Amino acid sequence: MIALKPAMRRPWALGVMAMTLLTLCVVSPPPLTPCARAEKPLAVDASTAFSDRLLALTRRLQAVSTGEKNGFRRSIGILRESVTPQDSLTFREHAVDVWLQSYYERAMTRGDLLEALGVSQPLNRSSQLSAIRRQVRPLGFEAHVEDGAVAQIPRFSLLRRRLGDLAGPAWRSYWALQAEEIDRPLEIEGLPAVPWDQMRRRLTAREQFLTLYPHFVRRRDVDCEREWILLDYVGALDPAVLADSRQRPRADALASYALFLERNRDSHSFGLIRDYRRLLLGQGDKLDVAAVRAFLDAQNLPKPSFRAASSGEASPE
Repeated sequence: MIALKPAMRRPWALGVMAMTLLTLCVVSPPPLTPCARAEKPLAVDASTAFSDRLLALTRRLQAVSTGEKNGFRRSIGILRESVTPQDSLTFREHAVDVWLQSYYERAMTRGDLLEALGVSQPLNRSSQLSAIRRQVRPLGFEAHVEDGAVAQIPRFSLLRRRLGDLAGPAWRSYWALQAEEIDRPLEIEGLPAVPWDQMRRRLTAREQFLTLYPHFVRRRDVDCEREWILLDYVGALDPAVLADSRQRPRADALASYALFLERNRDSHSFGLIRDYRRLLLGQGDKLDVAAVRAFLDAQNLPKPSFRAASSGEASPE
């Protein structure tokens, strides 16, 4: 069976872990939560009829086989049959979340569809991947190779086209954020793979999303990604990346922090980045890695598995 590695730091992988049903109750906007709890479903404002309809949709979607070649089209048909133009945006957002959990992410992680297409593991030739991609794309997925094995990953551009009208603006924005991470990953082998200013833009986008969509069903996933990007942005995995060739604090990082502070005064990350920049500016001509590490450790930042593994610590549950 083909499955994505649990350690893969992808925002959409958080949703894959959340295969439980929604808890339905009346709540105010929830506080931001640590990455370790991001997979827990968000409570929603719902009546009994609301919850009954979502449960009925769940059962119908779970009846669609993950190895069915027509499953993607059939599951979208079921979703559209279950939602009416008169339904509230809140209901539509949660119905899309049910579709993702009950069919799309289940199909992505199980690998039955690849088996039905006759994909053999491990992959022997690069020419095979081109053929697999041609087969998988019309079925709602992209094919990704890691360590010689093929896995299905979301095709977010297709989701936006096929479901954008039904899902609403929050889902459209969410899928756009996730598509960027697939097109240009933030990290390669645990180290930042994009310029500091690109990290600033991605961090800002998550901050703005959390402000604009406080009730979004996968708000916790977005907050978790905000924390991960923040970790990379401040060099928490290895503070030595903040040093230039002459071991001084990097000018591009300092300039990016200054721009973030100028444009994001009301953000969750403002205070940390302000104090961090002050620390770096006060270090003069040589980056004091030990002092930087001590500062970051004192911030009680989350320690995802990728950071713990790099230092030999046990990964948090």
